Amino acid sequence: MKLKSNNRSLFCLNAAILMLVTIPASAGLIYQDFTHAGGDSINYTVTIEHDVVDEEFDVTYSVQASSPNKVGKFTGFFFDLSDSYNASNLGLAKQSNPNDKDSCGQAFGDVKSVINGGCNSTLNIGGGLLPPGFDGLFDVGIAWKVNDLTSGQMGSFSINDLGLSLDDWGAIGLRGQETSGNEGSAKEFQLSADVPEPSILALFAAGVLGMRFTRRNQSQ
Repeated sequence: MKLKSNNRSLFCLNAAILMLVTIPASAGLIYQDFTHAGGDSINYTVTIEHDVVDEEFDVTYSVQASSPNKVGKFTGFFFDLSDSYNASNLGLAKQSNPNDKDSCGQAFGDVKSVINGGCNSTLNIGGGLLPPGFDGLFDVGIAWKVNDLTSGQMGSFSINDLGLSLDDWGAIGLRGQETSGNEGSAKEFQLSADVPEPSILALFAAGVLGMRFTRRNQSQ
């Protein structure tokens, strides 16, 4: 009977390990705890997923229903990812903007604003909000002319990954205008993605450790 019990524990252990290695750890990054640097505050939700097949990052953004203000004119998305990006390798695609407006400007390097054609998106964060060492915060800025997010619309786009992973993402910033009717301005930024809740992998890992402990006790 003891041998059968040990065999049963070993079978459960192997099954748990198989499930552990076949379930993905995370679907992507989530940013939803922004610092408010503008006149009006906006609560966004931003998700970033890595499409390893197409070798791209897929980005979506929207205003949370609980946000104290809406965004009548979303004008810019800024991110800290890699200083290797430029106009020829960004690969901006799959844009899905509520008003069907393509982006009208890109900027690279130490980016504080995107001014190009009809674009005017500035995210020059001041007021001592940034900790030391974050002066050159953003590597890339993308701007739109008009992108209305007032009724829960979601914007999205994708860029080439350049061999990078989700671990390489740092700060992101979003610029909104017309946040109080025809007036108002919002600058939001977050230095890193939110810490994820314990994933199902952690639960399986705990189960594996528990079965290992049980098996050791049975063998003694």
